[in-house]
Amino acid sequence: DNNGDGELSVIEFVKGVHRFAPACVLEDLSVRCCQEYGVIRQAFVGISSRKWAEQLNTKAFVKKLTSLRLMASSGTDDMDVQAIFDLLDVNNEGAVTIGRLSASLAASGAGAMAKLPPHERDIRARETVHSDVASVQ
Repeated sequence: DNNGDGELSVIEFVKGVHRFAPACVLEDLSVRCCQEYGVIRQAFVGISSRKWAEQLNTKAFVKKLTSLRLMASSGTDDMDVQAIFDLLDVNNEGAVTIGRLSASLAASGAGAMAKLPPHERDIRARETVHSDVASVQ
């Protein structure tokens, strides 16, 4: 409750989560990897070992994300790239590597499954509810 009004707004909640669980900034990027490539590791398959360890500044990092189709090229993307860069730049060198990004995404909590189409999602939800109800009865 940043403004002291006794209520927690959605924005205050999100800011709090980012403050106390900074790795959550990887969530959007992780989900995009899964949606674009099926699994996170597949997003980085075509990158050579030399490029894997290459130091990237913020501008080069944005360019790499764009080339991997993980970020819109128009600059209108709502993903907080600077927060992701800052999280990955653990030594405050002003540089990150694709290897560190890949490892961080693999360790994040988003999982490796692609988003299901709405019809399949509804079927899976219905089956889960039925199994949960059946176990209570």
